[in-house]
Amino acid sequence: MSFAEMIIRSAKPATCFLGVQPGHSHFRDIRESTNIHEIDGVIIYRFSSGLFFANAKVLVRDIEDHLKHDTKAVIIDAGAIGSIDITGADSIESLYRSLKQKGVKLYITEHIAELNEQLRKLGLGYLIEQGCVRRTIHIALKDMGINRPYPLEGGVDNEERSASRKRADNRVQEFVWAFGAESEEQIEKQIKLQIEQLKKTKDIEEIMHGRWAHMDEFDQDEWLEHLEEHLKKYPHQLSGGQKQRGAAARALIRNPRIVFADEPTGALDSKSSRELLCSLKTINEERNATILMVTHDAFSASYARKVFMLKDGEIFTTLHADAERSVFYERILQLLASMGGD
Repeated sequence: MSFAEMIIRSAKPATCFLGVQPGHSHFRDIRESTNIHEIDGVIIYRFSSGLFFANAKVLVRDIEDHLKHDTKAVIIDAGAIGSIDITGADSIESLYRSLKQKGVKLYITEHIAELNEQLRKLGLGYLIEQGCVRRTIHIALKDMGINRPYPLEGGVDNEERSASRKRADNRVQEFVWAFGAESEEQIEKQIKLQIEQLKKTKDIEEIMHGRWAHMDEFDQDEWLEHLEEHLKKYPHQLSGGQKQRGAAARALIRNPRIVFADEPTGALDSKSSRELLCSLKTINEERNATILMVTHDAFSASYARKVFMLKDGEIFTTLHADAERSVFYERILQLLASMGGD
């Protein structure tokens, strides 16, 4: 790489603002998920480059643009800042004085010890003496009197999560980290593969030791919770149909004795609707499970053995499936028409 190319790349360093996921303590890029929240009154900013004349203004501009009226502290995650020149030092000093006038405290954290020596040589040793340079983000927060669980912006609950729920969260985070924009597709792909494998083997343990086994072992309930957390925590990454398919899979995988299905195909396309209805019919016939489904859809109702038609809150009549499903479907449509389509 030429010197010019190095300057151009360094002029656009990787940066991000950090927050925490409720119930967790590690800091992550807030752009990863809508479920990652900034700490109330605190800006945590990660700057991933050496700090010198070509990019120092980026750091200052990003932080100043992110300030809010209630900001009490700015914490710079300098873990990737290996060196700093005089221009970078001047920018840090200017930022420090500007924030001080606003009543906002500045911290520099997570960096290598050698950076402290550079700060001293460049005339910023007083920042170390004043406690503005701390080893970790956690220590800087503690210096502010902010202890775990950290208060999150908007009053978001940050109570401690159970170990199994944390594991579920972490598995989803692993996919997001590994696949980025393709994480939605990959998560659904893995869920489908595992469900298909389970259909063949009926062995929940066997499917736990595949490509993602390095993400720690977990039992059936935890795996199901993983699916549930995937649906709950990343709604912006899932369509309604994807949520509904995942919820259905979670219900059916337990070999239930009874399933309550409230409009189970409401958000599904025709192909997915047929697959789900066939699955419900299969566990009814082969596993002797009871399916209690509420639906306004005649097509869905035609998969049942018995249909109770309601009108004005009361049972209007009952139909029994004593013919082919297509014939039963026509009977339901005819009865609906005679009832006024209700």
